[in-house]
Amino acid sequence: LRVHIGFALWHWRDPIPFKKLVCKRLHRSGSKNKNMIRPAVDISIRQFDLESESPDIIWALYRAVYGDDTNIRGRWQWEFLQHPQRQRIKIYLAEKDGRLIGMTVRMPTVLLVQGQRHQAEYATNSMVLPEYRGHGVIRALYRQAATSGLLQLSKGTMPAMARQLDHMGYHTVTQGVTRIALVSPV
Repeated sequence: LRVHIGFALWHWRDPIPFKKLVCKRLHRSGSKNKNMIRPAVDISIRQFDLESESPDIIWALYRAVYGDDTNIRGRWQWEFLQHPQRQRIKIYLAEKDGRLIGMTVRMPTVLLVQGQRHQAEYATNSMVLPEYRGHGVIRALYRQAATSGLLQLSKGTMPAMARQLDHMGYHTVTQGVTRIALVSPV
C-alpha cells in the first residue's frame, strides 16, 4: 500500500489526494460520558470561541510552553481569523481549576479518497504545560476532537507525541510526517 499525501497548512482550500486509505477506528472510553476519556488529573475540556473570546489565554499558554508567544501572535490573524473556513476551526482547551493547561487545534481540510471528497480535520498547535504532561491531558483533548466523527490527521513531529498518537490508534501514512485516525468509516 502506497499512500501519497500532499498537504501544507496554508493550502487549506485544496483537497489532500489519497489513493487508498486504511486505518483503524478509535474506541471511546467506557466512562459515563462516552465522548470523554478520563485523564489522570481532574480537568475540563471546552471549545474556544473564536468569535467572542480573547486569544490572550492561548498566548499565555504559548509563553508558558515555549517561552515566547511571538509566533502565534504573528500568525493569529491570517491562520485563524482570515481562514476561509474559520467557522469550522475548532480549538479545544483543557483547564484545571480555571487555568489553561493544554490545547489542540483542528483545522478543516478536504481529503480526496478514491475520487471522493471527504471532510477531515488536521491537528495543529497541540501542547500541554510541562507539569501536566504524562497525565492524559493530550489524550483527552484528542479524544474530544475525535467526537466530530471526521477523519483526524496529525503530524506527531515530537517523539513523545508520535508515541502518544500510536497509543491512540493513529497509523503512519508517510513515515515521520503524518499519522491518521479514522473515527467514522469513510
